[in-house]
Parts: sequence; C-alpha cells; structure tokens
Amino acid sequence: MITGSIVALATPMKPGGEIDWEALRRLVNFHLDQGTDAHRRRRHHR
Repeated sequence: MITGSIVALATPMKPGGEIDWEALRRLVNFHLDQGTDAHRRRRHHR
C-alpha cells in the first residue's frame, strides 16, 4: 500500500513552449519543504 503525500507536478512552461526551469525548481522545493513523499512529473502538452 502506498502512503504519504504524493503529488502530480505539471511542468511549468514559458510562453514560447520551453520549460521554465526556475519555476520548476521552486515548485519541487516547495513540495520537499512541505514533506511531500513522492511526485509524478507530467508535462502539459498543447
């Protein structure tokens, strides 16, 4: 059984379609600071 806090992360994108790496770092760090146990990264497709 899986337990704990698990989040699905949408990859933040810039208007031109490239990954916003700084926003992704902030998002991952936020969840780590909050005690998230696992994450699943998911890219938003246009």
